[in-house]
Amino acid sequence: MIVVGGNELLAAAVAAALPVLGWQVASTVRGHAEAGSAVVLVADDDGRLPRVPGLGGMPTVAVGGLVALESLAGAVRRGAIAALNADQPFADLMAVLHDALTHSSRYTESARRKQLQRLRRRLEHGQRFTSMTTREIEILGELIAGRSAVEIAGRLRISMATVRTHIRGVLTKLGVSSQIAAVALAHNSCRDHVVMVGIRLIHQF
Repeated sequence: MIVVGGNELLAAAVAAALPVLGWQVASTVRGHAEAGSAVVLVADDDGRLPRVPGLGGMPTVAVGGLVALESLAGAVRRGAIAALNADQPFADLMAVLHDALTHSSRYTESARRKQLQRLRRRLEHGQRFTSMTTREIEILGELIAGRSAVEIAGRLRISMATVRTHIRGVLTKLGVSSQIAAVALAHNSCRDHVVMVGIRLIHQF
């Protein structure tokens, strides 16, 4: 097992957790791979996956957050068996990584095509957030944190009418009919920094 990290902290954590799940990690490196049974590529903070020569036919799993969606899609196109969300709780990430590595034969060409389609849909959905104003993004971040309109108005020192106007703007631009749907779409596809920080804070608990 080889772990190649753009985000060296996450790569080191993954490499430390894999032996607990029964995997032998040969090395944790950056930009280089030696012969091994499988490779885990970890995206950096800008969403770039390390390019590693000489992977050959080794099963490869790509790991990255929402900011890395394009890189994850590219990895699947190049033959990675799975692309995993690094923004989920670490224990959940390790569980799905363990499953992907244990059952790599499940990831057929058809399965990879379906995953690539899902990643492309998430990228398309992510484009909806680019039309939102700074205030609408801020309001969405408050909704993700589970705050009510009354709480948002108090925190941001704006009127309830203004909060409701911004919430309507969020729903319209995202093409959804409820605040719950807006929050779900953000969790799945939004790459805006303000929103992503809110999502990560929630995942810490």
